[in-house]
Amino acid sequence: MSIEIHRIARLRMDTETTFASDLTASLGGFVDVPAIEGSVTLVVTTDVLNPEYLQQHIDERAEGILGRKSARLTFAMNLASTGTAAASGVTAVQGALGEILKAVMGGEDLGVGSTINDAGVAATDFDVTTATGFTAGTAIGVVAGGVTQWRVIEVVTGFNLTPKLAFSTAPANGAVVNSCASYYLTQNPTGTLQFVLQGAEGNDGWVTLGCQLESMAIDVTSAALPRITFTFLCANWLHGSDAAGAANLDNYTIAAATYSNVSPTVAVDGQYTQQTVNTQTYNATTSRPSVSSETWACSIRYAPVTSPSGTQTIAQFRRERTAPVITGTFRVPYEGETWFDVRTDREDKAFVRQIGTAAGGTVLLEAATAQVVDVQRVDEGGLAYVEVSWEGRNDTETGGTPDQEESAFRIHLG
Repeated sequence: MSIEIHRIARLRMDTETTFASDLTASLGGFVDVPAIEGSVTLVVTTDVLNPEYLQQHIDERAEGILGRKSARLTFAMNLASTGTAAASGVTAVQGALGEILKAVMGGEDLGVGSTINDAGVAATDFDVTTATGFTAGTAIGVVAGGVTQWRVIEVVTGFNLTPKLAFSTAPANGAVVNSCASYYLTQNPTGTLQFVLQGAEGNDGWVTLGCQLESMAIDVTSAALPRITFTFLCANWLHGSDAAGAANLDNYTIAAATYSNVSPTVAVDGQYTQQTVNTQTYNATTSRPSVSSETWACSIRYAPVTSPSGTQTIAQFRRERTAPVITGTFRVPYEGETWFDVRTDREDKAFVRQIGTAAGGTVLLEAATAQVVDVQRVDEGGLAYVEVSWEGRNDTETGGTPDQEESAFRIHLG
């Protein structure tokens, strides 16, 4: 008898074209998920129902009847960009994280980079050679002041790009304008995912079908690798021996995974920017507060739509209303009543957390329009700080196409 190591595993995924339909006959379409070791938990359930027959003995009970199957899959990943810079003429790529975000958030925009073509380039706007690869509500990265600075686009007009927040200084004419892969909320996403989990034992293969998000948690701890944890509710599950791909999921030898389009970045380089919505002015002190710690909480959740003709009674999933869909906190040094006044005056703020700077290795979390709802004095290692709590709502600055440009929360992989 061979006792295997539980943490030795391989996780793969694919986007379903038909809800909960087994795709494992063609495992070549599945992508390896670079899940964090030890974070993967799969719970497979089959209801056992008591028919409740009358009994004639005090200790007897009826044999249970097997009922509905379901599964819950949890795993964590590095919140990482793709390693591919969407430089001039280059289209941003999709990795496993991007495919998951597209399914759970609903929207994806794979931008195409360009170059500045503007003799009068300014920190507030500039023309590019080709603007077709840029969309309002996505992000761009340009070298300004000797470092790549990332900004969210407010509007694209012809060849002209206007960022929501000005750059610290005007970039150079001819500079590369890097684009990114942007993920945004839509009101009724219909996509679902399918996962294949294999343990080291040759018959420890499992398939979860018709999977959609139950919860998502973001961890942006300073000086650590940022992480994102997903929990999926799955309409059905199969043991590998019962799947269409049984030949490769039962009596197998676990093969090495291929992790592509992933480039983790430590939360050391980067910045946290804040601005008053519709105020583009950049100030080196106030636009970049000295945030010691922060939280980002996203409440996206789906409810099963049940039907007698569904898969294990589930016909599809529907995204629920969970407003505010994005909330957060941050701690900054106490500097008078600044943040108390922001709360009292109900100022609309935009918050962007930039992790990394290099094109191909930067992640941005964007709360497009937020209201400060609480400010409290706190002790931060003996220092006088305040903790600011905020709640997000739809983007009130970026106008245009519904969903993409109204999204309350976006994740940009630059």
